[in-house]
Formats: sequence, structure tokens, C-alpha cells
Amino acid sequence: MQPQVSLQDEQLRRLLRFVQIVSVLGFLYSIAALTQGTAPNAAWLHVLYTSWFLLAIVSAQAVIYRLKAGAITLAIGTIAVMIGELVGGVASIGGASLGLFVAYLIIAHIRPIWGTFE
Repeated sequence: MQPQVSLQDEQLRRLLRFVQIVSVLGFLYSIAALTQGTAPNAAWLHVLYTSWFLLAIVSAQAVIYRLKAGAITLAIGTIAVMIGELVGGVASIGGASLGLFVAYLIIAHIRPIWGTFE
């Protein structure tokens, strides 16, 4: 007999898997960009993006396993990317949409089931 999984849990799992797939692709692209060599003033931003992609892969899996640390780490990492873009003067719609997506994920999907997390 299959365990009962609510529709919200299934949606959250699918969104987190989507985050993981996009993060793996972004991580591979970022590694390729770093190995090609970039301008020294932009290298720190590439490292920040690469770190976020790796962090998102692990954090999404932690949220799937219902660990509070995963959601908190994903939120802090996203805030770090947004601040990094603002400080670097390269804030874009991509960074803003990343922040909005993670905020939506946390507010609409994770917060209602926060009590089930360890």
C-alpha cells in the first residue's frame, strides 16, 4: 500500500526537483564559465552563483526530507545572491525573479507544513 501523500506535498516535491534540475544545469554552466577564465572583478560573482547552485541542490533535497536547515539555508543563500548582485551593481530581473520564486516556495508551500519539519 502506497503512503498517502497530499497534493501540496506532491507539488512541493515537484517544485524542489525542478529547482534541483535547474541548479545542476546552472552549476555545470558556472563551472564551465569559471574554467574559461573571467574578468577578475566578475569572478567573485561567478563563485557566488556557483555556490548558490550547489547549495540549492543540497537544500532542496533537505527540504524533501523535511529538514528545517534546508529551507533556512536556501533562503539565506538566495538573500546572499540578491545582496551580492546589489553590491556588485549587476542587479537584474533574474536575481529578482530568483528571490520571488524562493519566497513563493517558502511562503506558499513550506510554511503551511513547517510543523512537520525536524
